[in-house]
Amino acid sequence: MNSFYLLFLGILLINPPKEVELIKATSQKWIGGRNSAINNGMSYRIALKVYKGHRRLKFQKLWIENEEYNFSVLKKQDTASYPRYKKQDTVYIVAGYFDKIYNIDPSFSDSVANEKIRTEPVPKGEAVIEYKVGRRKVRYLPIEKLEKLKTMVLP
Repeated sequence: MNSFYLLFLGILLINPPKEVELIKATSQKWIGGRNSAINNGMSYRIALKVYKGHRRLKFQKLWIENEEYNFSVLKKQDTASYPRYKKQDTVYIVAGYFDKIYNIDPSFSDSVANEKIRTEPVPKGEAVIEYKVGRRKVRYLPIEKLEKLKTMVLP
């Protein structure tokens, strides 16, 4: 009987239970703006299945191509930020940035900043999510490739 428990414990140590599972990760370029200004940017959306609730699982950082991004965690696609999720929920990590290409209207604001934050490189992958489970040490979910969606043209 003791050997059964040791075997079970050994299997758990080799294959710890999942905390998050990648469903889909996408990037989408966009371009648009009014007559006096043309803007472009990139939107990122990462869908994850979580196996812990929001009290035990905290998303801390997001890197895309070795740049750290501010991000929001959404419980449902295209809704306001809702950080309370429970076991087995699908959550979406969304981030992005935009750059002004052309501006001839001096009244148009120049004060909008990109959502990129320059930091040191992190574990390999086109994107990497840093998260913490309970009081355990920090873990990383590397994402090898972001699916590139068709460029979106906005009015």
